[in-house]
Order: sequence, then C-alpha cells, then structure tokens
Amino acid sequence: MSSVYHNVLKERKPPVVDEIIPARTAGAFTLKKGQFLRVIDVMGKQVSDTTYYNLHNLKEKSCPGATEAALRTPGRVSQGIDFYAGKLTVGNKILSTLFNPMLTLVYETPAPGGTHHLGQGRMCSRWWFEKVAGEKGRNGCLELMAKALKDGDFDVKMEEIPDPITFFMRIEINPETHAWEIREPWTRPGDLVELRAEMDLVAVLTACPWNPGTCNALNSKPIRVQICDEPDPNMILGL
Repeated sequence: MSSVYHNVLKERKPPVVDEIIPARTAGAFTLKKGQFLRVIDVMGKQVSDTTYYNLHNLKEKSCPGATEAALRTPGRVSQGIDFYAGKLTVGNKILSTLFNPMLTLVYETPAPGGTHHLGQGRMCSRWWFEKVAGEKGRNGCLELMAKALKDGDFDVKMEEIPDPITFFMRIEINPETHAWEIREPWTRPGDLVELRAEMDLVAVLTACPWNPGTCNALNSKPIRVQICDEPDPNMILGL
C-alpha cells in the first residue's frame, strides 16, 4: 500500500451518483470496477449496514468472515495466537464468499476513538425488533435491504442477504463483563468512508432504523451515497 498526498486543493469531477438514503430506508447501487463509493454520515452518529454482490454472479457476495480472516497476521496464527480484528483500516479489502476482493477502503475521516466496520453478526430485522426489543411488525436493515434489491430488479432473496459490513458503528468490550456492547457512535456530521470497487458490483446500504437506542444515538438519520469515477485528489489515499 502506498499513500498519495496532494497538498494543493484540486477539483474533483462531480459524482456520477449523489443520493440521500432517508432515515430507516435502504438503497441499491451498481458500481463498475475502479469506481469509488463514498458513504457519508450526514448528521453524525448514524450507522449504515452494507452488503455487496458480484454484478455478474449475485450469489457471490460480501463476507465479513472472509474479510476478517484476511486481516489476521499469518505469523501470529502460525504460532497458535489468533485474534479478532473487528474493524477495517485504510488499505484493507472487503472479500467475497469466494475470497475475491470486492472493495478496498481507501480513505476515512479521522474520528475520535475510531469507528467500527466489521459487523458483529446479523443485522437488525423484524425478528430482532420483536424478540429483543419487543416491537412487532417493524422492519430492520434486513427487510430494508431486501426491498432495495427487489426495487432494483436484483434477483437476491432475503435469505441470501449476507451479514453486513457496518460503517460508523461503535462496539466495545466491557472490561468487567467481557461482553460486546453497542455504544453511541463517534462520528460527526460529514464523516465518511471511501472505497474503490475491485469488481463490477451491486452495493446495498441502509440508514439503520434502530431507534431509540445507542446504535444511532437515539435517532435514525439519513446517509449520503456518492459514486465517483476518480478518487478525491485532496485526500490521503491508501492506493
């Protein structure tokens, strides 16, 4: 990985897609290999669950398990020492169920304490809201993604949607109970991540509907999505 820094402000070509995903909804977008996906936390402290699919083989999809496995240090594993990475950093790749690179994280704005990118299991759903939160008939990110895929005429059934890659979520280990805890996100208005597509793909993103609760700081808010043909020349990029 190399870093490129441009210290003179340069203009970036306008995005080919620039859309707002309203709170408690989802959107599906197509990217060509080499295009850049920018996910922006418009108001701050808003989580976005994301899944990705090979445009030419929708059965090949993003896989948090494969992605996390690739982040382990081979030398440590060979010594019998393993660990869970938990988050992506600039230069890391999102892998598919076939271990093919789908996207590379090339930029993220610094946020106090960092952000959490690798999902800790299944996304919220009607089942989750009923069984855990006691609310019946409420759609979660799973149902929102299924609707976005259907509306986009992508032949992916709800049961085929993988576990998410989750942007802007803050999960920490409680030192006393040793349990994972979802806490209020660190992200500020305008914080973002930018990824380069490594294959033609379909990207599905939500503006997570989980509220009230610490996940989205008590209130679900919109997410902005931009797709660009070139990276922002004014950023430090992991290329």
